[in-house]
Amino acid sequence: QKQRLMNIAQKKMQTNKLDLAIDSLNKILEIDFNDFEVRKLKAELLLQMGKTGEGMLHLRDVAEYYRSEGFYVKAIALYKRMGKLDPENDSLLLHLAQLLIDQKLYADATDIYMQLAKKYELLNNQNRAVDMYKKILNYQQENETVLKLLEKFTLDQPENKKIQLKQTGYDKHQVFEETEIPAYSNAELDFEDSGVFTDESKPGNTELIRPLFYD
Repeated sequence: QKQRLMNIAQKKMQTNKLDLAIDSLNKILEIDFNDFEVRKLKAELLLQMGKTGEGMLHLRDVAEYYRSEGFYVKAIALYKRMGKLDPENDSLLLHLAQLLIDQKLYADATDIYMQLAKKYELLNNQNRAVDMYKKILNYQQENETVLKLLEKFTLDQPENKKIQLKQTGYDKHQVFEETEIPAYSNAELDFEDSGVFTDESKPGNTELIRPLFYD
């Protein structure tokens, strides 16, 4: 029955009747919701129809399935694709960076963290920028570029708000630890527990600026 429904879906796709093709795919998923190849195909059709949010939900589920089953190349490829579809979604980029680290693809992960750090600097969100730099130091403790950037943050802050970094010796490496979280002005864009950005410089402003997750 699944093959018959797939044949119908393919015929509908050939005539560009994507909504009818999705109907057939949905019937397959009613039989086996964990058919991730069918879910991936459905996601592609949804994206073609301009239903990006729904399509991204399925793509992310498929990517996580690939990751859990050890298909890391496929998982990374899907996360990179989603990152291009929604480049402002920090959650996707952070998931991708961690996946790259797990595969020891440190240079690619560093590119993502540096990209996010620069973004947070432009948003005047120094805490988050520092967090990104520190993530890099977790696997590249001698990254001179990052160490200099962290030193710059220390010098740029008022004395009572400095990020204090203490140096501890470990073999030939130098491990830097944050000992005090800096306090910043209310004008700083910060992350709320709800997973969205809000601008605290405008009293009572609860305007949603950017969702971080697809729920």
